[in-house]
Amino acid sequence: MFATVNYFIFYRFAGMPVKLLITGSVVYLVLANVSLIISVRIVFYNIVPKYNPIIFMQIGAIIEGLIFALIVGYKFNDIERKKRLAQIQLLNKSVEASELKVTALKAQMNPHFIFNVLNSINNFILKNEKELASDYLTKFAKLIRVTLKNSSQSTVSLKEELDTIRTYVNLEQLRIEDGFDLIINNNQNLDLNQIEIPPLSLQPYVENAIWHGLYSKEAEDKKIEISISSKLENTLNIIVKDNGIGREASSKLNLEVKKSFGTKITKERIKMIYPNSLVEIKDIYSSNNPSIVLGTKVSIIIHGLPNL
Repeated sequence: MFATVNYFIFYRFAGMPVKLLITGSVVYLVLANVSLIISVRIVFYNIVPKYNPIIFMQIGAIIEGLIFALIVGYKFNDIERKKRLAQIQLLNKSVEASELKVTALKAQMNPHFIFNVLNSINNFILKNEKELASDYLTKFAKLIRVTLKNSSQSTVSLKEELDTIRTYVNLEQLRIEDGFDLIINNNQNLDLNQIEIPPLSLQPYVENAIWHGLYSKEAEDKKIEISISSKLENTLNIIVKDNGIGREASSKLNLEVKKSFGTKITKERIKMIYPNSLVEIKDIYSSNNPSIVLGTKVSIIIHGLPNL
């Protein structure tokens, strides 16, 4: 009775090993009881069987042992199967990471952006603005050097990332009519040298803010604001906000602007290192008049940063 109750309890657990375990135990229990019944008949009724009753218990024990061996073999095979599966998944992840890295490098060295920069330098030279041409070329060379250097690294410090953004923005400011301002806020005085993020994680969002938001805006107070904070432990919040025309208006204008560093690739690169990260992009509307767009806001939330 005790064994039967246990069978009902264990049978609820899924998996072949449990079923085999119960089967082996039932076989042994049945044959052991057969042996017991025959022994009782010998003692009380003096009936001598043809075979020694203990043989039934031995047969039950052998069958149960074989079934247990089958369970052990099944478990070893299952462990090996899971091990091979994990190795295949790890290999696939490595291949995916390599492909993503190559794609990211190709995106970072976008020919469209390089052509425009070189064209701007050429215009400065033609206008005999040698100092501007030299300054522009120096900043461009610095950006290319940093891009190539960081392309071989999975992460860089947030300080390095922001320095790269400043260099990139300096190049783009000269190409936007009336220019625009870049504001970086670190109100909590976080140690940016200790925070690691994938290289050029912010650049595509800054570029979109420039060419999809500020480029077609007629007002002079054009600006991009990057705010860095940590509201929860080990969580980094980065807000990239502009006061441009918004995504909806930009799409209506059908601007032929290419994304140099691809926001989709950037999302995947962040998620590969920090799987629980979140990127959200939405337009900002006036609280007084919901039909008025005040700009676009990109929220990047990265969980699992060890130094926060």
